[in-house]
Amino acid sequence: MATLAFSMIVGEFLLAQDGLTGGGAGLSVPNFGAPFDSLRGFYWLVIGLALLVTWLTWNVTRLMWGKAMVALRDSDVAAASVGVPAFGIKLTVYTFSGATAALGGALFGSLQSYITPDTFHFELGMFFFICIVIGGRGAILGPLVGTIVLTALPEVVAPLAKLGQFFYGALLLAVVLLIPEGMGSVIGLVRDKLHPRSNAKQVVAPDLARLGAALRGGRRA
Repeated sequence: MATLAFSMIVGEFLLAQDGLTGGGAGLSVPNFGAPFDSLRGFYWLVIGLALLVTWLTWNVTRLMWGKAMVALRDSDVAAASVGVPAFGIKLTVYTFSGATAALGGALFGSLQSYITPDTFHFELGMFFFICIVIGGRGAILGPLVGTIVLTALPEVVAPLAKLGQFFYGALLLAVVLLIPEGMGSVIGLVRDKLHPRSNAKQVVAPDLARLGAALRGGRRA
């Protein structure tokens, strides 16, 4: 709620800065230079940057940084008690997410060739939030799946345009009740069914001789 309120405050602040943002009139955004000035070139630029950001995100989540983020998400106190640097990780996450959001905004502005503070309204923020809920925040592909589904939904139900909000709400309710982890988790379940992982257990035999020597040494001390 604090994040949503902050975004609304920033929007109103930028709208009042005529010299910086052009106010309600907005600003024109130049296109990228060659070879990205055509639709085909811009398309491949977006695909390349999306793959790069996805690769970076995947590398972060599979390393110790990702495990530390999960620990902070579940409990700040428990994470700090085992030595997780809470402030540093939160600052890194904030910086990385801000940089990717700025990159996406630059691409969006260049595509539209014109941008105003009113472009990023509250409903758009809620749309992306619902995309994450439907896709699933626990999987990297989850937000992508949620965005594709919610973008395609208006086209599918175009003949029933008056019931668009109903289908949005019904889909959100169905996902929350039936697939709490989002549609992205379904992809993981299907993958595990087709290619099950081997869960072979490794038995660790205790070194009784070394243990006995350690106990005898302790008694002498």
